[in-house]
Amino acid sequence: MNPKLDHDLAYRIMMNEIRRNLLKYIGKHIRDIKDIENEFQLDSDKLMYHLSMLKQGLYIINSDSKWKATPRGLGFIENTIMG
Repeated sequence: MNPKLDHDLAYRIMMNEIRRNLLKYIGKHIRDIKDIENEFQLDSDKLMYHLSMLKQGLYIINSDSKWKATPRGLGFIENTIMG
């Protein structure tokens, strides 16, 4: 991927407070979709939209309705949200 396009996409994804909070909540844990729904109280479509944006940016991955941060996602948390 073109580094400028990657940076632009990352910026658009991570400028959203809900997505930053989702990534921080998932963090180093493997989170079930029900846990995420209970924590954020968003309607299902809105929640899935934000999760899909994080997935598109390679910040999280999912399997069997469970979500986990990728090394890129953990790096973002460590260097920007927590740092």
